[in-house]
Amino acid sequence: MEGFYSIDFDPELNIVRLSSYGFWTLEVVDQFARDVKHVRSIVGAHHDCLMDGSLCEVRTPEVADALARLAQKEDHVFLGRTAMVMSSTLLKMQNRRFLKDDRFEYFDNEEAALQWLATGGPAT
Repeated sequence: MEGFYSIDFDPELNIVRLSSYGFWTLEVVDQFARDVKHVRSIVGAHHDCLMDGSLCEVRTPEVADALARLAQKEDHVFLGRTAMVMSSTLLKMQNRRFLKDDRFEYFDNEEAALQWLATGGPAT
C-alpha cells in the first residue's frame, strides 16, 4: 500500500527490506499481510529482514493488536531474524510488547542493524 510501507528483496545481502511509514490503520495491516505473503511466495520464508520503522508513528491499540496477531502466524512473517531500526522509544516499547520472540532486535541506525544481521548469530 503506497505511502505506508515497502517490501523489497535485496539479493546482494539476501535479506528482505521492510520499511514502514506514517499512521497505520487496520486496512493497512490487512494489505501488509497480503503483500508479505506474496513476497514470501516468491523469495521464500526463511530470510532475515531489515525493518526500517524510523518514519513510522505509534500505533493505535487495535493496530498494535492486529500486528501482534500477524506476527504469531508463521505463514505471514519471514522466519529469519529481524533487525528493527526505530528512532521512537515509544514505538520500540510498543513493538517489544507484541514481538517477544528472540528473532527481533532493535537498533538506532541501519549500519548497526546490518552488522547484527551479518553476524548470523541469535538476538542479544
